[in-house]
Amino acid sequence: MTSSTSEARPAPPARLLLCTDLDRTLLPNGRQAESAAARGLFAQLVQRPQVTLAYVSGRDPALVAEAITTYQLPRPAWVVADVGTSILEVSGRGWERDGGWDEAIAADWAGRGALELLPLLEGVCGLTLQESHRQGRHKLSFYVPLDVDAPSLQDDLETRLRRAGFRASVIHSIDEAAAVGLVDVLPASATKLHAVQFLMARLGFDHGNTIFAGDSGNDLPVLLSDLPSILVANADPHLIESLGSARAGGGHVYVARGGFMGMNGNYSAGIVEGVVHHCPGTASWLEPGPLPHLNARGEVRMVEVGDRPHTLRQATAEGLITMDPALLQAVVEGRSVKGDVLAVARVAAIQGAKRTSELIPLCHPLALSGVDVAIAPVPERSALRVEVTARTTGPTGVEMEALTAVQVALLTLYDMVKAQDPAMTIGPVRLLRKEGGRHGAWAHPAGGQAALPVEG
Repeated sequence: MTSSTSEARPAPPARLLLCTDLDRTLLPNGRQAESAAARGLFAQLVQRPQVTLAYVSGRDPALVAEAITTYQLPRPAWVVADVGTSILEVSGRGWERDGGWDEAIAADWAGRGALELLPLLEGVCGLTLQESHRQGRHKLSFYVPLDVDAPSLQDDLETRLRRAGFRASVIHSIDEAAAVGLVDVLPASATKLHAVQFLMARLGFDHGNTIFAGDSGNDLPVLLSDLPSILVANADPHLIESLGSARAGGGHVYVARGGFMGMNGNYSAGIVEGVVHHCPGTASWLEPGPLPHLNARGEVRMVEVGDRPHTLRQATAEGLITMDPALLQAVVEGRSVKGDVLAVARVAAIQGAKRTSELIPLCHPLALSGVDVAIAPVPERSALRVEVTARTTGPTGVEMEALTAVQVALLTLYDMVKAQDPAMTIGPVRLLRKEGGRHGAWAHPAGGQAALPVEG
């Protein structure tokens, strides 16, 4: 009798539209902790050719772009910005606003802009107009007190606008980090739900291959629909409670619990957990692939990269060397018996980057286009910090060049002053971030220099 395990395993979807909110859903900018492996697994999931990724955010397009850079997020195919009032396609040509969507929602306000509605809402208690950069062509945004009676306020605003001939939707949410309530006045057909449905129709997706992920009140229209959805574990507890019936009914809203692949369910960990819940076949996309440095017979080989496109690639690594405080001061001030120790270490780092393939057996020799070396004291650690950024335009990454350069610089520093302090300690050494190639941008989950562990 043969095992049927592989036959019973769910197949991954042929196509999947994943629409996710950003702040405190994908972005780890809430109070809860992010699992270290989560963003890497999210990137592994969405970089599958079957996945079309859309970011659905209350941010304007410029702030969405800023978040992608700051948090080293995978590049989406689409961006739904301004709480659903703008849709942009992201391609090699840049970000192009979808005029069809603008036309579709403009009719709700008879072609009028958001600020033209402002006089109709004068005198409403508790409304404070948000900054100009937070307003949009079809989005009027306010701050409100945390204890505002949201249902009554929403009804009041929608009634005022309806009487004036404007079809509007009022969305209430809470900015947990800033401890303030938010209200967005939108065309009635311009919520996140309508925008996602527009994308589904445009791209040929349906409820069977579309998933939405969110965390707060402005995601409510989608969460209350019958669209398969995810609430990350760090979502607003009141929102989770209010969606109890939706979860118990059709089960289309999944609340991440944590524990999946050892992660806590917050932010991108919750998205990954929820995607696998709704589409169990996607679990296979998260499995580690075969080791590329081994051939079919298990023998060591150099990976073939000749068929890969040549793209701009960059990697940054860092490392520490800890030494006696008096010696550190002498090195920084150039008073070492061996002269300018830091200058020699910088040259050594560059040389190390250039010779990496001679030191690491299976590394490809690369034509480096640039190597930047920075060495600075970290007085509170009695240490020197070396940071190296390596760049190339080629078929494979430069992580090893950056890491090798850092370690050669650290060894050179040790060699130059070991007579004064043989007890110097090297480490930790780590990759900080990388860009380019098939896997896109990546950043160390712990962040930059401040996250280096402190001994003692």
